[in-house]
Amino acid sequence: FGKRSQPTSIIVMLHGLNDSAASCAEGAAKNWVKGIPGSLVVVPQSPDQSIWSDSKDPGYDWLRQRGTHDTNDEEANVRELQRVVRVRMRHTESWLKALLKKYTMRKDRLILTGFSQGSILAALCAVRLGALGAVVCGGVTGQPVYSAQEDDYV
Repeated sequence: FGKRSQPTSIIVMLHGLNDSAASCAEGAAKNWVKGIPGSLVVVPQSPDQSIWSDSKDPGYDWLRQRGTHDTNDEEANVRELQRVVRVRMRHTESWLKALLKKYTMRKDRLILTGFSQGSILAALCAVRLGALGAVVCGGVTGQPVYSAQEDDYV
């Protein structure tokens, strides 16, 4: 959305847990681009579907966990979350670097924003990349832990 040829900045919006890029774009990106002239607003899609996703209402998960560890073990929960976050940050940072290269944009002209679960990833990647900033939208009190045994977040 916005200026696709020589934008002055790039804003990346990361959707929340069980949301989608299409829903995020429709609800927020179209409005944001009006208020930030010259900017390109990009809304990527997480590659992993959430456990609640179905064909009628597809939802996605940036931090999809295996859930095979003992979810009663707090240290194991932390290790699993750290593992998932490291993998997703590497993937997202690689994509962001390619995006910056495509538009010959400096890192200090990149703003990452995220909704709910997407805000966790946006904040971490913004700091690691040295982006202009991160906008955290939504109530992130923590990332839930997935249990394969329960087939749900616990």
